[in-house]
Amino acid sequence: MPVERRREPRMESYLPVVIWGIDAEGLPFSQSALARNISGSGALLCGVERVLRCGDMIRVQYKTNRARYRVIWSRDSDNGEKVRAAVERFKADPCPWEDQIPGRQTPTNPGQTQSQPQLSGSSR
Repeated sequence: MPVERRREPRMESYLPVVIWGIDAEGLPFSQSALARNISGSGALLCGVERVLRCGDMIRVQYKTNRARYRVIWSRDSDNGEKVRAAVERFKADPCPWEDQIPGRQTPTNPGQTQSQPQLSGSSR
């Protein structure tokens, strides 16, 4: 049985995304795809129409959220889903589907802040 190397669990999904970058032939591309098996740090992209190289950087957009991802592996699927590519998010970029991952939702009112504790010995 293979050893699981992922740092966090993946969640099965079918999120419509737009991806763009430079393909294996050095040509720019932009297209729709599906993000499956998502996590905060990566995803499996299905329906990719271009061949991608390991290590290449692509951009992924879900709704209005964008992030840069590194291609970990890419292969032609045998089931009609075109190319499938595993991607890992650059840590500096926010996860575009953060609100889709259970237990990792952002607050409903992002402008809301918690009250700051008062420092002891401070009187005004």
